[in-house]
Amino acid sequence: MSESFIGGFTTAAGIHIVSSQVPKMFGIEVSAHTGAGKLVKMYIELFSNLEKTVVSDVVITVICIAVILVVKVCVNDRFKKRMKIPIPIDLIVVVVSTLISHFAKFEENLGVDVIGDIPSGFRPPAVPSLDIAPRILVDCFVMAILTLMLTISLAKLTAKLTINV
Repeated sequence: MSESFIGGFTTAAGIHIVSSQVPKMFGIEVSAHTGAGKLVKMYIELFSNLEKTVVSDVVITVICIAVILVVKVCVNDRFKKRMKIPIPIDLIVVVVSTLISHFAKFEENLGVDVIGDIPSGFRPPAVPSLDIAPRILVDCFVMAILTLMLTISLAKLTAKLTINV
């Protein structure tokens, strides 16, 4: 596959990943859509429920994105020759925002959804429920084929770049 195909595929994957987070940024719960046009269906449902936006979720999202962008662009990129390692701002934002959320009681005071207690350890292995198989089988097949094709293409591209160097 060509470099332009790989670039387009990774861009589309990025768009899908960002789009999966947009409803969470607004604090709106949307139903899971499958099949062709699922992204469009998700955005239609999201925009039709915009009045349910949780303002505190939007504010937290904007602050976190702004901090990450400022540090990555204005600090990490600008001073990368002077720093041995870049500032791990993604990790810092997660830790600091988790601590602030816990001590400021965002769930009680602002209505922000939080994960809550996370059980320690691993659950014992079990056979997964096959109830959801019809809904995800087509997507799983497409992802498996695309992953295989992308892996082969990236390997060929890496080999070509290595030979040219």
